[in-house]
Amino acid sequence: MTIIAFVVVFTFIVFFHELGHFSVSRAFGVKVGEFGLGLPPRLFGLRRKSNIKNQILPWYKRWELIKGKKVDSTKSDSTIYSLNLLPIGGFVNIGKDDSESVDQTVDQNSFQAKSAGKRALILGAGVFMNVLLTVLLLAIVYMAGYIQQVPSGSDLSKYEDVSLSITAVLPGSPAAKAGLMMGDIINWVDASEFTTAENLSGYLSVRPDEHVVFNVDRSGQEMQFIAYPKFLEEVEKVGVGIGLANTIKIQEPVHKAFWYGLKNTGNLIVTIFKAIGTMLVQLVTLEKIDQEFVGPIGIAVITGQVARLGIVPLLEFAALLSINLAIINILPFPALDGGKILFIIIGKIRGKAVSQKMENIIHMTGFIILISLILVVTLKDIGRFGSGIWETVVSLF
Repeated sequence: MTIIAFVVVFTFIVFFHELGHFSVSRAFGVKVGEFGLGLPPRLFGLRRKSNIKNQILPWYKRWELIKGKKVDSTKSDSTIYSLNLLPIGGFVNIGKDDSESVDQTVDQNSFQAKSAGKRALILGAGVFMNVLLTVLLLAIVYMAGYIQQVPSGSDLSKYEDVSLSITAVLPGSPAAKAGLMMGDIINWVDASEFTTAENLSGYLSVRPDEHVVFNVDRSGQEMQFIAYPKFLEEVEKVGVGIGLANTIKIQEPVHKAFWYGLKNTGNLIVTIFKAIGTMLVQLVTLEKIDQEFVGPIGIAVITGQVARLGIVPLLEFAALLSINLAIINILPFPALDGGKILFIIIGKIRGKAVSQKMENIIHMTGFIILISLILVVTLKDIGRFGSGIWETVVSLF
């Protein structure tokens, strides 16, 4: 479940990103060698036949099958739409860079032949698509119904259909061992209903090591779990290690859902940029960095956990991943879309493009740095999500 959810969500988000590059490239007349789903090696692809006589053929006969590596997409006159072996993400091959060929001729349909503005728009289109995807996903979440916490101390009689929900589960706690998860709605405990967090916490605090039965609603499915409260050093009291809050489910009409999706996408962008700014200040001043980073393994584990909560939480998490991908890519760092746009701006200011060889070296250096950072974060993920990773591996067999 974890691996399938991660592959589907990540590929969906990256597909939208690459679709932005592809669509704007085609709109500006840039030759696109290949638009691939998944990462090479290529399994197979489809390419429209270039022979004009084929226009009289039925649509399904105007395409030819491309197998394996038999065709180099950079030398193709038409786009290859491919399915690749590694089912993660996707890519767009805008063609071979011939801007520094020996005869100094440039294909007018190539990326390098286009104006600086058009090249910047092509590179920024992926980021735009991820922002748009975030707005759409959040709008769907708001239309489907999202969970909102009731402010602490509020008069619950003013709200309809108030639930008592689990907002956090302490790792290694009795609740975690029992199988309780964040997002579970508590129906009853030991056949008794509890309307507030204080009442349930008080009930659990006087039952150390006793058999306690939780009946919960998880994405519409009623489930039961047995936990044994114990003294928790983290909170210095007896309990099962869960955070609790009163919640209500809210469904918004279409127009409000899209407005809230747009508004909260903006809020997320501001929040993430503030976090990046704080991190940079802490790096410069040699302070301890407060932010916690999660790599591919951590994202995979968290995706699997969220997927178990249902489709709506998974869509909300996908929206968060999408906006993070957008912001990371727009940063002016070598190898990222933002870094490539920065070189276009520098070339425009200088009145002369940066040497392609020099730019490639800088981008490759940036790529190596990014891979190194991912490896460091991955090692931390293994220490942080070790049990979750093991569970994922076991689930494959």
